[in-house]
Amino acid sequence: MFNLEINGIGQSGGGTFGDVSIEGIGRFTGPIKCQQFTVSGVGFSKEVECEQQLVIEGTLKSKSLKAKEIHVSGLCKVVGEMKALTLNVFGYLHVDQSLKFEQAVIEGKAKLKESLEANHLELLFVEDSFFEVITATTIRMTRSLESTRLSQNKWFSLKKRTGLISGELIEGEDIHLEYAQVKQVYGDRVFVGPGCHIDTIEYKEQLEIAPGSVVKTIKQI
Repeated sequence: MFNLEINGIGQSGGGTFGDVSIEGIGRFTGPIKCQQFTVSGVGFSKEVECEQQLVIEGTLKSKSLKAKEIHVSGLCKVVGEMKALTLNVFGYLHVDQSLKFEQAVIEGKAKLKESLEANHLELLFVEDSFFEVITATTIRMTRSLESTRLSQNKWFSLKKRTGLISGELIEGEDIHLEYAQVKQVYGDRVFVGPGCHIDTIEYKEQLEIAPGSVVKTIKQI
């Protein structure tokens, strides 16, 4: 099994490889299966499936991504589904269909149009972000307006420092929310920090609400 390298500007019809790397601008017109996939620059792909790491140090737009680990420093846009055991994003993540991870840390901006499933999720947003449905065992959402790592990232511009996240539904066991606008929250233990506006919270064991945050309907189940 041989490796595939694109240096400068190049194109491939896809296939099965060892390691795949792009340094410059690369386009894949067919599915890719590989051990490791690395983008240092700009990549366009249909389907990428990695047995090990998928590393984006720049920009990647793809139909679907699957890997053991996904690391993004820049921008990742996926029009289909995205799956991995672990996800680390420092920049902008845009996914149109479902996401599934064991552990996920997203720092920057996120636009998630369908469901996100994870065991542990940490979302540190810098710019306004959006999600549809999040289901996880532990969930922590808060804004990070002084992100040193993002301010040093040439692929991500911190233009807005508002940092609000909005969504339809959050469900989990331990939920920590700050600066969130959510319609429905279901959890065992829920902490509502500053800057929140939530329509409905249903909880089992514990609920804390910071002064100034608004929860319209509360129900212990």
